[in-house]
Amino acid sequence: MVQFGMTEAQIAYFHATPAWAHAAWAIGVWGGLLGGILLLLRRNWALPVFVISFLGWVAGVIYAFVLSDGGELLGDMWPMQVVIGAACVFFIWYAWTMSKKGVLR
Repeated sequence: MVQFGMTEAQIAYFHATPAWAHAAWAIGVWGGLLGGILLLLRRNWALPVFVISFLGWVAGVIYAFVLSDGGELLGDMWPMQVVIGAACVFFIWYAWTMSKKGVLR
């Protein structure tokens, strides 16, 4: 049976994901949103929030590709992970640059 385009094995994988991996995902996603809002508001807190968001992404990637068989099970998801990681690095760099220029207060 396939639900939402996912196989039974993929559904079982997500149900078996430990709480810390879910927490890392949440920190990555919501940290990125908060960092973007802080950047728009020109706040210095944007930089550390983006760094924490990046660390959440790193923890999720480590779980998916190193500690579990998520990479094999979910197919070709690595290009999206590269794009997300590159976006994280860009926003960290941009927030750092804007902080050094005095744009963020």
